[in-house]
Amino acid sequence: MGHFERWLRGNRQGTQCSEAVQFLAGDKLTYADICLFDVVQAIEEVGFFTEADREPYPMISKLVAHVSNIPSISAYIREREPRFK
Repeated sequence: MGHFERWLRGNRQGTQCSEAVQFLAGDKLTYADICLFDVVQAIEEVGFFTEADREPYPMISKLVAHVSNIPSISAYIREREPRFK
């Protein structure tokens, strides 16, 4: 997580991202951001990492919150079958 947090902090320079959320590859949401979101969700679902464990990583938490609030992604998460049983 530290690697991604540093990447998000470093990406702030030279982009037009708002202070609310930073992206991994520029100033717009990309596939890389969706992949990071999915990885964070997966490791939280299996219990290796929790939302509370993200406290030292505020940039990741903001990105995860941003992606999870996208209507199509939010609907998908609500409707999908559990990935891990």
